[in-house]
Amino acid sequence: TTLLSGAVGASAVGPGVIVATKDTASGVEIYRSGNHDDLVLATTVPGDATVGSSVRRISTLGDTAVMEVTVGEATSLARVDLSGDDSDVPVQG
Repeated sequence: TTLLSGAVGASAVGPGVIVATKDTASGVEIYRSGNHDDLVLATTVPGDATVGSSVRRISTLGDTAVMEVTVGEATSLARVDLSGDDSDVPVQG
């Protein structure tokens, strides 16, 4: 089963918990593990990521992962709710 394809990256942030990214023309889509061995779109960091993006840091505390994501010249902070729907990008570069 293919969960994501294209320009993607993934990281384990806990036992059985994955955070993944996919570069698109509208931004970096951030996915989290779902309840059925799938990935759920959590939030999107805005910006044209067709030329690539980078994740410099991921920190996890409880059910939240915080990611530092760079698209072009802009660095944003994405907050990923690993167990629900409260993900967002509170700091956009």
